Amino acid sequence: MVGEAAGHVRGLARHLPTSLDEFRSRFMEIEALGDDHVICIVEDTEQGRLVATGSIFVERKFVRDCGKVGHIEDVVVDSAAQGM
Repeated sequence: MVGEAAGHVRGLARHLPTSLDEFRSRFMEIEALGDDHVICIVEDTEQGRLVATGSIFVERKFVRDCGKVGHIEDVVVDSAAQGM
């Protein structure tokens, strides 16, 4: 799945790691952060292909009663899947 995600994201975004090994290494690093950083992958199960990716980063704050704030980043959607 990591290899397919790397290929999908590489085809949709401009600045990515240059190799699958770099992508896999960064993916594992982010995965180790647990629920504070989640990578989401959307698959079109009928077509058997990935159509979108994105990430959610949770920032722990001192303000707002030591609350949390979520940041949605790196959202990429295949142009054929936009507007579905």
